[in-house]
Formats: sequence, C-alpha cells, structure tokens
Amino acid sequence: MPELNLIGRTIGRFEILSELGRGGMAVVYKARQTSPNRIVALKVLPPELSLDRTYIARFRQEADSAAALEHPNIVPIYVVDEAEGLHYIAMKFIDGRTLKEIIHERGSLPLDETIRLVEQVASALDYAHSRGVIHRDIKPSNMMLDRNGWVYLTDFGLARGTGGGGGLTIAGTVMGTPEYMSPEQAQGLPNVGPPTDIYALGVVVYEMLTGRMPFKADTPMAMLVARLQHAPIPPRDFRSDLPLPVEDVIMRALARKPEARYQSAGELVAALKQAAGFGTGPMHSASPPVSPPAGTPLPYVRTVPPSPPAGTTAPRPPESPVSPVYGLPTQQASPPSGAPTMHATSPSYGTPAQPPAGAPTMQAMPPGTLPPQPAAPSVPQAPAKPKKSGGMGLIVGGIAAVVLLALVALFALRPATDGQNRQVDAALAQAHELFNQRGKLDQAIEAYQEVLRIDSANAEARTRLALIYQMRARYSDAEAEARAAIDADNRAILAHAVLAESLHSQGRYNEALDAADRAVAADPDHPTGYGSRAIIKAARALDDADATMLAEAIDDAEIALEKAAGRDNLIQALAHNARGVVYWYQYLFSNDAAMVARGGDEFNRAIGLQGQIAVFHSNLGYFYNDQGASALQRGNRQEAVSLLDLARQQFERAQDIDPVNGHAHAGLGWNLYFLEDYTGAVAEFDKAIELNPQDTDAHIGKSYALLGLSPPDFDGAIATLEQATTVAPYVPELFARLGWTHLSKAFAAESGSAAQTALFQRAEDRFREALDRNDRFVNAITGLGWAQSALGQYDQALDTLQRSLAIKEDQGDAHFGIGWTYYNMGRFTDAESSFRRAIEIQPLDGSNYYWLGLTLEQLGRVEEAKQAYRTAVEKGNSFAQQELERLGQ
Repeated sequence: MPELNLIGRTIGRFEILSELGRGGMAVVYKARQTSPNRIVALKVLPPELSLDRTYIARFRQEADSAAALEHPNIVPIYVVDEAEGLHYIAMKFIDGRTLKEIIHERGSLPLDETIRLVEQVASALDYAHSRGVIHRDIKPSNMMLDRNGWVYLTDFGLARGTGGGGGLTIAGTVMGTPEYMSPEQAQGLPNVGPPTDIYALGVVVYEMLTGRMPFKADTPMAMLVARLQHAPIPPRDFRSDLPLPVEDVIMRALARKPEARYQSAGELVAALKQAAGFGTGPMHSASPPVSPPAGTPLPYVRTVPPSPPAGTTAPRPPESPVSPVYGLPTQQASPPSGAPTMHATSPSYGTPAQPPAGAPTMQAMPPGTLPPQPAAPSVPQAPAKPKKSGGMGLIVGGIAAVVLLALVALFALRPATDGQNRQVDAALAQAHELFNQRGKLDQAIEAYQEVLRIDSANAEARTRLALIYQMRARYSDAEAEARAAIDADNRAILAHAVLAESLHSQGRYNEALDAADRAVAADPDHPTGYGSRAIIKAARALDDADATMLAEAIDDAEIALEKAAGRDNLIQALAHNARGVVYWYQYLFSNDAAMVARGGDEFNRAIGLQGQIAVFHSNLGYFYNDQGASALQRGNRQEAVSLLDLARQQFERAQDIDPVNGHAHAGLGWNLYFLEDYTGAVAEFDKAIELNPQDTDAHIGKSYALLGLSPPDFDGAIATLEQATTVAPYVPELFARLGWTHLSKAFAAESGSAAQTALFQRAEDRFREALDRNDRFVNAITGLGWAQSALGQYDQALDTLQRSLAIKEDQGDAHFGIGWTYYNMGRFTDAESSFRRAIEIQPLDGSNYYWLGLTLEQLGRVEEAKQAYRTAVEKGNSFAQQELERLGQ
C-alpha cells in the first residue's frame, strides 16, 4: 500500500493524532472526535483503494457487520462515513495490545489465562453466530486486550451471513489468513459456517498454549495444503505439561470435517475448562473492568443530616440506595426489570449541603449544659435506588425478560392452528414476527389487538400484550391482560409469570408471590416462574433484611438458569438477567463486592444473547450508574465519569431500541443526578413520567433532583411523590420517601415553629403509611424513629429504632438516630456509644464524627472532641470547622 499519512489532518469530525497500525487494506489511526468529545480508533481506506468497488464493499461490510452486533466483547462501531474522498470507520479506542503481540512477547501463556481470554472471544463468537454472522478471519491480531485484560474482537471485514449468497472475494486471492483458515475455507467451499470460526479459534488456543502453529509450512499456499493433507502436530509435542484431555479438546476443535468439531465456541471453552479441571463457572471478569475490581468493597453510602429542630441536634437521613437498574437494586433494592420499585431512603452519595443562611453557630457552653442547636445541612439527595431498568426496577428487567424468553419458547412450540381459524393463525404469525423485530413493539401491539378483535379469548395474544406492557412499565395494563389470558386458559404459564411481575411492580407483594408460585406449579420444568419468584423474593429480602428469604431467591435463580439451559436464546437471556438481578440484591444485602462482578457478567450475557431487548441495556445502564455513584463517593471522579458515560450509552441504546420506553429516560435522569446536573435530571425524569405515569422510579428520582436544586424545591418533590402514590398506592417506598422529604423540609423550617412541628408530624404519618404496607420495611421503621425523636418522643423513638436494629443491626443511620436521641435526652455516655457504632458502619460520614465531637464536649473530653471535629472536617463536614474555630483551633 502506498504510504498514507494523515497525522495532523482533520477528516470530517475527526482530528488525526497518531498512527496505530496498518494492513493490506486500511490504516488505523488514533483520533479525537469533536462531537461528542472522545478518543476513537479511525480505520481509513486509502484513496487508491476507494476507486475499487470490491474494496469499498468489503470495507462497508465490515462496518455493517460489526455495527449490527452489540456485545461487550465486540468493538463498538460509532460512525461510518466518507469525507474528502476517504472512506472511514470510527470505533471504540482500545488502550492496549493485540493478542498476537502478547504471544510474540511471551512465547506461550498459562492454561488458566488462555481459557480466561478465549472465553471472552467465544462469548462474542456465539453471539455473532446467533445473529447469523460468521467472522471468517479469527486470529490473535484481531483480538485486542485492554490494560485490564478485557478482550475485544475486531475486524469483521470478511464477515458474512449464514444464509448463503456469495461472500466478498478479491480476484486472485484467498480471503482470510492461511495460518488460521479451516479446510473448507481453504478450499473456497460455499458452505462456510460457524464451524469455520470454531476451527480458527482452536488454532488460536493452540498458538496461545504452545507459541507455535499446528502445521509446518514455508509458504501460505503450503500452509493451506497442509491442513488438507496432514493431521495437526499434537500440542504436547511442544508443551509436555499440558494435560492430555486438553490436547484432546484442541485436536477435536481442529478436526478436518466441520461436523466433527464442537457445535459452538462456548462448547469448546466448556470442554477446555473440564479438561483442565477448572469447573464450569466463568473465568473472565464480569464486565469491562472500569468498575472497581472484584473483591474491593464499595464504600458505605449515606446522606447528610437534615437541619435539626430547635433544641435538638439534626440527624441525617438514612443511607439511600445507589441506583440499580433492571435487576440491579440500589442500596435500597431497585426494582427488577421494568418495574421501578423503589426503596428510597434518603439517597447516599451526597456531599453535605451547606447550612441555611443565617443558621446559628454553636457558642461555648458551660460543661453539662446543652449547646444551642447548630444548623444542620439541608439533606443532600442521593439517588433513590433506581428501578432495574433505568427507572424500571430489577423486576421488569429480570422478570419481564424471564417471562419474555419463556413466552417465545412456548409459543414457538404451539401447533400452527390449534383449532383456531386460519384468519387468527395468520394474524398471530404476523404479530409474532413484529414482536421479534427491533423497534416494532407498537406495531406488535396493534397486531395482537387485531387478533383479539377476531378472537377475544385468545390467551396467546393477551399474554404477549401483557408482556409488552410489563416491559414498558405499564403495570395495570399488564395485570389486566395477564388476568384475561389466565381466564381464557388457566394453563398459560407465562401469563401467571407476567401477572406476578406486574403485581410486584405495584407493591402487591403477597399477590405477586402467589402468582409466581402458581407459575411454578403449572410447569415445574419451566424457568419463567422460578426467575420471577427469585426477583420478587430478593427485593423483599432486601427491604426486610431477611437472609432466609434471600437464600430462597438465590436458589430459585439458580434453578431458573439450570432449566433454561438448552432452550432458545431468549429464555437463556432472561434467566441470566434474573440471576444478575439476584446477584445485585445479594451484594446490597451483604456488601460482597464479588457479587458486583457476577451480576455484571450475567447482564452482559443477557445482552450477548438478546441485544435487541431494551430492558437488558437499561439494566446494564443502571449497573454502571450505581458503580459510578460509588466511585463518586470514593472521591474518584474520573472513574465515575467513565462509568456514568458507559451507563449513558446503554440507556441511549435502550431508547434507540424502544423509543416509547420511558424507563431509559429515568436511567438518564439518575445519570445526570449523579453528575449533579439536577435541572437536566428533572427534565429526563419528566420525559419518563410523560411516557409512563406509572414509572414510580422516575417520580422518586425527580423528587431527589428537585431537592438537589438550590434552593431545594421541597414542595415540588412532595407533589411529585404524592402524584406517584395515586398510581401506585401499595408501594411502601413512596410513602417512606415522602416521610424523609417532609423531614428534610422540616429541618429547613424555622426551629421550634408550628410549621416545623406540623411537618414532623406529617413525616411520622407517612412513615406509618409505609409500614401499613410492609411492617418490616426497615427504611420506614428507621424514618419513624427519626420523626418521633424530632417531635421529642424520645422513649418511643428509642423503641422504634431498636426495633429497626433488631431486623438489621448494621444500619449506621439507625445507630446515629439513637445517638441523636440520647444526646437530646442528656444521656451523653449512651450517645457516645451509639455514634461510635455508627462510625464503625459508616466511617466515611463526617456527620458521625461531628456529633461524636459534640457529645465528647458534653462529657468534658475537649481534646478528644477536637480530634473528632478534625476528622469530621476531613470527611467533608463544614459545621465541624466552626466548632474548631470556637475552640481556638
């Protein structure tokens, strides 16, 4: 290729920075895209090749093939365009090296590392094959590893579909790389399919483990002939420490006949694991390692205290969930797929707000007297745990997906006519076709409604309508259609599962669990009921701090995945999504960071299997949102911005797939909330609510964003939540969130005023309404204790807070509330003990140290108090600095 040097030039929206590499067909540059502002890899076809229609077609085919594939191990394509006579493809920039470079440098790789890397490539290949795409040029130089060991499959320039038709060829050349080509590809046979890629992957494994190639030859043509005439050299000839079963696996992958090889790349990897004795679990990281590595505990998140009433010190609202999505709960479990359930306590991840203007500062007081109330900061808003799908909870993402998979499989097996007239069959077939297409849900709804105009008792059409409504968080509509389907046919398993999900999304836990139990009883061998029940139980276990119920949810999730094995991709994807949701709840319950990695892996697997389903992308977006919020809490803004950008991309993909899905807007709202763009967050939450007034997660998110404004819009937040209670009157989180919002408004009111007292009373009432709906809802019990303490009902407050701790002892906010209550009762020794326990649980919260300092002063331990204030200042508490200045520090 003639020398092509574009460094320093600007092509379209891309400023060329440096060259990354060149091959026979194109040059790859590192470039900066001006809008949006990001670094990309720009693959440019040289001008002389732009005149050759064959090269242009192959270049465009690469872009089209890769752009149609959305998988975490396939390099994303951003832009395909032409400018100044140059054709180019802009794709994700991978800061790393090719696998070929690593093999060349190290000679060979350990067996476990080889399997870990190949497992990621296999996942990408099986996904591409499921979408009808054959890569045809699998080799180490087309596998990029970033600095964390995440593998990206690149270069789909030779890819073609499995449906036949001639692939692109260039006269006088063999398409592919001889060292890795399968025998059928070397012969130019027309029936090249998935086995060709599996053969090439076998060659890659061989090379990774031995540093050699399985055939000896001096020229490319001799290499092609060798694989047609000779058996591969056994890998143990080069590496005797390889287990014999591992050699057997490799030799089968290199079988001359396609039918003798493994049927999928995943099957090849599974056989390698078994032969090497590594078990069956995944060996690669769950998701691209922008999130904290597995095993690194995420910090405990909490909010700042509200301003205290006159004569009392202000506590801060309890910890609030991070934003989970579609299967990812936040610290207060967010709802599963599509069902934005929220457990919203006061959000965490907030920095302490500044005290209200004119707030009094604390003056020195004689020992043994209570100091005047210091103004407490206004309550910062942390994200309510977003529902699983960006607004939709884990349930919609988890359950709806599980239901969807089961639904498709069940209907696929249904006889063509089944006693119905041909008109109904034709209408159903058309509706099913639309249902399975990307972005065609509105047309599918119309088509199923047409079926019902012909046959109003058609259970299949009603079940599918129920599923679509549930995926879009239209819970009451989903419930109505599911019940109608069950009335038409009580054996409609999927209708029972959708009913369970819709009821859970509305906060009707007992009814939801009964419906899930009925789904399991109707067909114990089907994964749908287990997946739905797992998510319902996991969410309730988190609310109630019930370890036994969580264990039951984990069991159900495992059963769902086990029973999904061998079924179609949709059912498997739903099962992976459900298990991801349960893993995430498990993390929230136990703070076990390993669950984060596993959860991310399950969501990515669901996307790999069924990337056209919007809720899977929303769930992964919530997953990244939550990790970004955690990074902010740790003070790592750069990492947080990267994670939040990944989340945004997933929400935008969900919107692209289903523009009417408002839950993706809710996810974007949380995304902007974490970035402290409260005005933008309100706008996104409003869009979500406009598209779906039943999306309670969007209402909760909007309330947080309104409180984040300066000054906080308390009335707007309360009105938003009140509106949500009219569409979801059974959801305890809404009433608990109203209680905390009234408390926040009260702390901002004039201390000791009648208005403040009325707000405290209103908060108490709202917490009691939450407990009427779930008497074990820890967040509401703790909130009630705070309200009682603020009203001076100290004995009742202590009883209530102790009751909350009896359910879940490791609640920093409940211990803080007890300490605050003891402080206002003058029981300073007891207060000290409670504040120290709060510090043990939430060591990053400066408010704990601030109140400990106040308590130590009352005990006459001024030097210790000073140290507590210093620590509080280090943790971001602005009031502690005032105390140090008062004490002459």
